[in-house]
Amino acid sequence: KPLADLLLRRWNETHETSELLPLCQAKLNAGDPQFVADHAQQLVATIKSQEAMGIAVTGQMRSHAWRACLELLDGNADLFPEGRLPVGLRRARIVCEQNLGMLTAALGDAEALATESQEAADLERLFDLRVRAGNIKGALGPALTLLKNPGTRPETLVRMGWILRFEDQAFLSEALRLA
Repeated sequence: KPLADLLLRRWNETHETSELLPLCQAKLNAGDPQFVADHAQQLVATIKSQEAMGIAVTGQMRSHAWRACLELLDGNADLFPEGRLPVGLRRARIVCEQNLGMLTAALGDAEALATESQEAADLERLFDLRVRAGNIKGALGPALTLLKNPGTRPETLVRMGWILRFEDQAFLSEALRLA
């Protein structure tokens, strides 16, 4: 906190662009994501780096500034190779879409990411989104993949088994056995 206060005083005096990045990082570390969310556009527009983008998105996510975060992500993909957001920022995009009620967009992005990464967290998010959309049969696909994934947490297996208990009794039995 003292570092963040010192950097803020300096920045308020000079408004030097080069001081905004360390100030925002210090504010995040001090537990003040709102400052970062309030300055996210300015940070990314002036610094134009992947690091600035990561800090800005983190501040917006922690402040629940979903719409601003989504706009920042959509408007600055060109900072990354081939204009493609890295996996962590693609996950952030899905969370923003989900929190804004953009279920169709969140589902499409989650499907693409889960197919590409095959990571348990991405498959679990896809499962949850399909359930939320009322597509229980569609949720079975990622659930079966998670069933075979050694990185799947036992509580996830039990939860999926409970949700799918009427759709697939064999899945429930296997999920409980593995949990």
